[in-house]
Amino acid sequence: MDYYSVLGVSKNASQEDIKKAYRKLAMVHHPDRGGDASKLTSINEAYEVIGDVNKRAEYDNPQARFNSNNWEDIFSPGGWYRRQHQPVNKNITIQAEIKLSDVVKGKRLYAKYRLRSGRDETVEIHIPPGIHHGETILYNGLGDDYLSVHRGDLIVKVRILPEKNWTRQNNDLMLTCSVNAIDMIAGGAVELTGIDGKQFKLKVHPGTQANAIFTVQEQGLPDRRSGRRGQLKIKLVPEIPKIHNAELLENLRNARDAAS
Repeated sequence: MDYYSVLGVSKNASQEDIKKAYRKLAMVHHPDRGGDASKLTSINEAYEVIGDVNKRAEYDNPQARFNSNNWEDIFSPGGWYRRQHQPVNKNITIQAEIKLSDVVKGKRLYAKYRLRSGRDETVEIHIPPGIHHGETILYNGLGDDYLSVHRGDLIVKVRILPEKNWTRQNNDLMLTCSVNAIDMIAGGAVELTGIDGKQFKLKVHPGTQANAIFTVQEQGLPDRRSGRRGQLKIKLVPEIPKIHNAELLENLRNARDAAS
């Protein structure tokens, strides 16, 4: 196939002329406009090569790379020369957003995206437990199908949305929790909700200091390989209650003086 003839340009055409010719032909032959899909495939294939400066240079001046040990491989139908000039469909990257709480058990969701051919694709994405922010999941053969060759791949980049009062360090979690200052002074029990929605009680000892940290085992996030959960660290921040009862305030002052 003569790629220059497909686009209707001369071999001396500038890259800008090639681009203009491609855009004009692509509009005319696009299936959505009643064009011929096979003709559009040939147009795209030609532009993939001569529309790129480096690929065009190789196409105009092919130079075989010789290796005395595998000459047959070089000139075989699947050899180096063919691979260098075979156009490929592009990968598609999309983003999947999940909550931090979804990391505990993983999540299944559906994603819809549009291919360059104009076709819409819908796929089910399985995000495994323990995944980290910014990690990617690869789905082979679910990318672009613009050219009549193997499809590209789908790359799903995971974004974990921040949740108020929660922070993550690898598989460990930190929960910043406001507690009545009187409970920290006199002791008590605080009801908390874990990242997985389960409730539990935390015993606060008398005289607990501000920003004290308590550690609860296996209440963090699961490890990708072992499945074992990390730690949950709870940071207690005192919340000062408003007391309007004069007698109670006087009792608190007396208690303060006695403890001094």
